[in-house]
Amino acid sequence: MIEYQFIWKKESRFKQCTGYSRKKFLKLLPLFTRNYHRIRQQTAFGKKRLRLPGGGAKPKRFDSPPRLLFYVLFYLRIYPTFRFAEILFHLECSNLHYWFHLGIKALELTVRAEIPIPARTEKVRDLKELFKRVPSLKEHIIDATEQPINRPKFDQKRYYSGKKKMHTKKKQIVITPDKKIISISRTVEGKKHDKKLADEDMYWIHAPPNTRCLSDLGYEGLDISSSLKTVQPYKKAPKCELNSYQKEQNKTISSLRVRVEHVIGSLKVFKIFSDRVRYRLPIDNYINNTIAGLYNFNLR
Repeated sequence: MIEYQFIWKKESRFKQCTGYSRKKFLKLLPLFTRNYHRIRQQTAFGKKRLRLPGGGAKPKRFDSPPRLLFYVLFYLRIYPTFRFAEILFHLECSNLHYWFHLGIKALELTVRAEIPIPARTEKVRDLKELFKRVPSLKEHIIDATEQPINRPKFDQKRYYSGKKKMHTKKKQIVITPDKKIISISRTVEGKKHDKKLADEDMYWIHAPPNTRCLSDLGYEGLDISSSLKTVQPYKKAPKCELNSYQKEQNKTISSLRVRVEHVIGSLKVFKIFSDRVRYRLPIDNYINNTIAGLYNFNLR
């Protein structure tokens, strides 16, 4: 069985299991604790009860916020099946499932503020909130990443990605030149084109005037407003070759645009963001916000 105290003793061991250093874990813990108690309060009084909260058996494994935060980070980082997690934590699948979903909600609520434009988990209430300007969007880099899923029973064509030759889900990442995540989109089907995802996500309405975007050719034609200008590599015409100036420009653009690939690689340290999707409940946006928020929190 995994012992929290044993893993805590060694820095490298703890970081390997959670993706976070002990120092960052201790900084995150007070914020998580506050939201954890808030979620527990809502759960306890959110429905009619026959008795007051606090009755019944007490939790044995995750009886404190530090242990629950460790479990959630461990699950995001390693992404074991719940059957395997039963062996690791000596707890039934149903209990592990309950504690993970409670912990991911508290953690998402804790780190979502780190992302200026999070995935859409709540409806926009007014125009002032919709057209909020984000100064960090003045210069940004954009790209999309895909994650494999099991072949769906229905709508197989909708989720089949011709690029990856498998069924996938896709999300879009927008970062600043210094590798901070500004926006992460909701999860969509793998068949959807990158530009169409950008158009539907409408992240650019938050941008100030004269915004510049660095992207690959998958976003060709993204100049949908006078305030957004895209910088893209030159595309080779049929039966033609690029000249030396165009090749040099493409090399410069690629050296800058690769930063978004570095960020995506850092996000995929958490295996739940890169391995084949196994969860069935609609928690994609919770996971997207949590992983991106943990990344930005770690940049502090």
